[in-house]
Amino acid sequence: MLLLAPAVAHAQATAFADVVRMTVSGTPGTGTITLGSATTGYQSDTNAGMTNGATYAYYAYDPTGGIWEFGYGTYNSSAHTITRNPYYGSSGPGTAVTLTATATVGITIGAEDINALLSDIASIESGYAALSGSLTNGNIVEGAGSGSVKDTGIAIGNVPTMASNAGATGDLITSNGANKTLAAASILATNVPTMASNAAASGNVLSSAGANKTVQDSAIATANLATMASNAAGAGNLIESAGANKSQADSGVAAANVATLSGTQTISGNKTYSGKNSFAQLNVKVRTASSTSDTITTADYLVCADNASAAATENLPASPSTGDTYLIKDCSVAAGTNNITITPASGNIDGAATFVMSTNGQSAAVTYTGSQWSIN
Repeated sequence: MLLLAPAVAHAQATAFADVVRMTVSGTPGTGTITLGSATTGYQSDTNAGMTNGATYAYYAYDPTGGIWEFGYGTYNSSAHTITRNPYYGSSGPGTAVTLTATATVGITIGAEDINALLSDIASIESGYAALSGSLTNGNIVEGAGSGSVKDTGIAIGNVPTMASNAGATGDLITSNGANKTLAAASILATNVPTMASNAAASGNVLSSAGANKTVQDSAIATANLATMASNAAGAGNLIESAGANKSQADSGVAAANVATLSGTQTISGNKTYSGKNSFAQLNVKVRTASSTSDTITTADYLVCADNASAAATENLPASPSTGDTYLIKDCSVAAGTNNITITPASGNIDGAATFVMSTNGQSAAVTYTGSQWSIN
């Protein structure tokens, strides 16, 4: 079905529902649609768990006069109504059509939603490419660090530095980039982060007064260490909450003593995610067919047909489950010349042996109802 959009800003669905097609209650005319009961092979709005107040992509068809309408509507769960907004068009065209009591209404996904998803995927890929390009060999932190990696270490521009590291004996990192070794004397207290509680107690490693301290045989004061609540006394503890010194056991560090992240975390910058992730209610896999005769698998969702230079066939899975839905897209924008034929392994598509996409840029959502395939 070709949907012609009027020249207005397009909405997008905020929620989706699977395999919903229903009759109407009463005579909607051009006003709000009151939903009746589910048609054969489909779910009702209640069974599909549609969300009150959400915006859904809907399509309406009335065999009386053969009229249709596609748009985005607001769903009311208590009244079982859809407030119509025919964004993409209708047989009107571009306005709400007059629906009679013979009309049916289905929930679908619009090209606007698919195009927005493709745009988001492109943005993620672009961000990953930019991140990959900024990490040169040897750089730990990219920014002011345009210098090359020195033979003895990492260029000072590529690591966080401390303003007080001016070159004094014992500095590990100096602000002028010179490489320093750990002097026999000490590390100056002004060149490392200190804790306010490090006053002078026996066993302090860092002193707030700047005095150099060695580790005493007795203990390291608990107040001068960052401790973990789980460090009770287990073998392998590196830090002990009671202040007793623990050596690293041969077996390793106990898992309970490893700091874990919990609660709300903030992630900044461009990130790459692998595996299956959930984004705003919709997980989507996009695949581009590599043959003019392509077979869709149950792992697919959005498939770009290979019809750039010749007509293409998309064969549906042989053993689908009820509710399985696939989107076939004319990503080459060539279906007007090189048709895309959707063919079931068995059964029909809305009563026909095949469904042909013949409009440039067209997309089709096809759902298995349990007995046949249906174009949404």
